[in-house]
Amino acid sequence: MTTNNYKIGDIYFGTADGEDEALNFIDKQDEFKNFFYDYDNIVERASKPLTYLILGKKGAGKTILGEYLNYKLNQTQNSFCNIVSFNEFRIHSLRELSTEDTAPNEYIPIWTYVILIEIAKVLLQNEELRSDENYKKLKKFIDKNYIKLILTQNAETDIAKLKSVRENSDWLNDIVTEENKDQLQDNYISFIPVLEKIVLDAISAKPDFSYNLILDKIDDRFTNSDLYKNSVISLIKAVDNFNKNVLRKRIKAKVTVLLRSDIFSLLNDTDLNKRESSNAVRIDWGDAAKYSSPLFDLIVQKITASIPSLKNKSREEIIKLFFPKTIRQSDRNIFTDKFLLGRTLFRPRDVISYLTLITTKFPNSSKFTPEMFLDVQLRYSEYFLKEIENEMNGHLSDQQIKEVIELMIKFGKFDFKFEEIKKFSATNKILSTLTIEEALKILFDFSIIGNYVRSSNNQIRHTWKHRHDRVEIDFNKRMCLHYGLWRYFNV
Repeated sequence: MTTNNYKIGDIYFGTADGEDEALNFIDKQDEFKNFFYDYDNIVERASKPLTYLILGKKGAGKTILGEYLNYKLNQTQNSFCNIVSFNEFRIHSLRELSTEDTAPNEYIPIWTYVILIEIAKVLLQNEELRSDENYKKLKKFIDKNYIKLILTQNAETDIAKLKSVRENSDWLNDIVTEENKDQLQDNYISFIPVLEKIVLDAISAKPDFSYNLILDKIDDRFTNSDLYKNSVISLIKAVDNFNKNVLRKRIKAKVTVLLRSDIFSLLNDTDLNKRESSNAVRIDWGDAAKYSSPLFDLIVQKITASIPSLKNKSREEIIKLFFPKTIRQSDRNIFTDKFLLGRTLFRPRDVISYLTLITTKFPNSSKFTPEMFLDVQLRYSEYFLKEIENEMNGHLSDQQIKEVIELMIKFGKFDFKFEEIKKFSATNKILSTLTIEEALKILFDFSIIGNYVRSSNNQIRHTWKHRHDRVEIDFNKRMCLHYGLWRYFNV
């Protein structure tokens, strides 16, 4: 393909879901590395032995990073990795298997058990261990009991087994000796040391091999409840215990957790500050609506990976080749970088979705034009609101979400003062479960609205939650709707 006959329809920007994007490369794994953008050296940072917590906003790229780590580790000699999705995991079932330990530590044992089962599945990929007795025990045990992730489709059976280990121990015959059976207590907790020894001994049998486990989509079942929050805190502590235990034993194994940063911020435990500073990396794409943003580095990499004939062109040349200088809207010219990124939450998912809407509708064009950005604005705005509503789920009730969105639709203004929307709300009685102050705080916290001030030289300065996590709504300043939602709310 030459530089004269490329089309924007040839560009693969990726998909909104990192797992789906990785699956697109399942039969062409070598191309995966060409399309993956290693922003801020995140792969090396996430690969350090003591880094096991990857945090980021919804849509920031946690899953695609996990998929790339999985790919990279499985491409490395003597290395094995699994990425496990917990989107069907029944979090509520953990209550049945909790201990008497003080909250939020009551679920550490069951998470330890889950980790041992899943790390055992990773080591079972190593056929050089097939003659090892511990490997044989684990294979029989896993094949009979845990082909599927525990506490998913067979949750009731799993719980029944784990709650009556001593009484009903036949399912343990492949892994526990008669002598060990006599030492078991009523529930599964007394079985954990037995299983742990077998797993670690199997790993130690061939010390040159490493085993990695990546846990994803823990947040798919998010609810702002003590059960959920305590279970995630327990998971982090169980992972911390496992990783540090194997490091002390000089065993090559590691478990990594991918978690939304907004959920992590809700967790209340004195130990978590240390875990974040010592054991976490955050995916943060900055807040600059400029071509210097790393999000444009990602865009350029996707373009050159899709159209190899452009690889020798510079970043600036690629941007100039494909993007207009300005986009005219509402009788003013807006620089394209500011237009595009100003309609996002500074995350790859939004940028990819906007550009893919254009390439899908105008595949034969050789570049992005101002008219194309304006043409797909409504569809992008619909996507953008749905993404925000999805993020609200778990934090808020369905009724609360419905009320705050209905308030903005019926109010129908782009910028306003607090007194204006307060009067409108009082007159129209849209809010039944929230006060107007609570509703506006929710809208601000999820970046549906922001604050702004106009300086003496007519310059506008915005304050957005997605740009500055610690800011709070200021009822004394004017408020405005996010630019990505203009078309949906028809303002």
